[in-house]
Order: sequence, then structure tokens, then C-alpha cells
Amino acid sequence: MARVREKDPLLVVSGLFWFTALSNDAAKSGSMDLALRTLRAQPFGGLLLAFVSAGFACFGVFCFVWVPARAPRRLEPVLADLGASG
Repeated sequence: MARVREKDPLLVVSGLFWFTALSNDAAKSGSMDLALRTLRAQPFGGLLLAFVSAGFACFGVFCFVWVPARAPRRLEPVLADLGASG
């Protein structure tokens, strides 16, 4: 059985990005609205759309929680300015 080296997944993803970049036709591309409508039209589309919506909501919550925890010192001057102007 072949072993997966550490950089193999990165090479696969890089190859997929290159393939998409070279073969993509901008005239055929749609908007986010078209993508969500297409998802809704699938069998169990409402459930799939609910999962996508929950994923967007969870990512938003993650961003609000992660930013202050990631860079509290960078936010101190901003928070001080907000307190002084209020």
C-alpha cells in the first residue's frame, strides 16, 4: 500500500486549482444566486440549502469569536478610541 507523503494533498489541490483556472469559461459562470437556486432545485435541496446556510452562519460566528482571541493587542487602541468617542 502506498503511503501518502506530507505534500501530496497540497499537490493534488494545486493541480485542481490550475485545471479550473485553465478550463474555466467566465461566460458560463453564474452568480451566487444561481448557485443557491441550483442547489435548491436538487432532490433534498431544501435540506442542502439549510446545511449551507448553517455553515455560513457558523463561519460568521467563528470569525467574530476568532478575531478578538487572535489579536487582542491590536484591538486595544481601537477599543480605546471607541470608548473615548462615545
